[in-house]
Formats: sequence, C-alpha cells, structure tokens
Amino acid sequence: MSMHFGQLKAVKSMINSPDGVDKVRALSLIVHCSDISHPAKLWNTHSKWTMLVLEEFFRQLNCMSYSTKEPIFVNFHLQAFHKKQTIRTKNSS
Repeated sequence: MSMHFGQLKAVKSMINSPDGVDKVRALSLIVHCSDISHPAKLWNTHSKWTMLVLEEFFRQLNCMSYSTKEPIFVNFHLQAFHKKQTIRTKNSS
C-alpha cells in the first residue's frame, strides 16, 4: 500500500497521455489491484491462491539457482520459507 497513491497518480497521467498506455506500468497496476483485493476473497480461495503463488515463487527461484542467470533476489538464500509459515484459519486467534 505504500506505493498505492503513486500508482493511482501514474494511471491518471497515463489516461490523459497522448503517448498511450505504458504496458509495464499497466501490468504493475493489475498486479497491485490483485494484491490489495486478494484478502477480500473467501478463505478457501485466498489460502489456495496464496499457496500457489508461493509455490511458483520458489519454483522460479529454484530454476534460477540452477541456471547461469544471477538471482533477481538480493541476499536471498534458498530456504523453504513457505513451509515455516503458519496459515491462520478462520477459527484461530
């Protein structure tokens, strides 16, 4: 949310821009909208998609560790952080 108002300003300027839509900025806005609306989903949907995103993140990181590409994550060590996370259920406090 720290970048929320900056992104809104960028979108408003894009709409009025004679140069058209900046695709990278537009995709960034789509990801941002998904991010802030995600917790409003039903719990089953929210937890399922959270785990899918985490799995994809670690899959990509794992692929990068076996390639010649530099990791895009600075100071990030391969660990199964998602396995250490606890997911609160509706009934837990």
